Amino acid sequence: MVNGPAIGGGFDITLACDMRIGSENARFRVAFTRIGLTPGSGSGWMLPRIVGLSKACHLIFTGDLVEAQEAYRMGLLDWLVRSDRLQV
Repeated sequence: MVNGPAIGGGFDITLACDMRIGSENARFRVAFTRIGLTPGSGSGWMLPRIVGLSKACHLIFTGDLVEAQEAYRMGLLDWLVRSDRLQV
């Protein structure tokens, strides 16, 4: 479950999960690009398999922040729920 920013290593851990549930507060970013490194911890392999090669390249090359709605639309999140319903 993601209820806030998942950036850098946190983003990589999110990609390794079998199911990804997020709230409207979730934010995602490949942070390695911003410090001149290639993605680490397997995200360079996992991200294209989750969102597709073109979108993965865009996220890796730009380091853009992905808001919760966009993450759900592109398949990065499997479910998008209100934050008060995230943990039951």
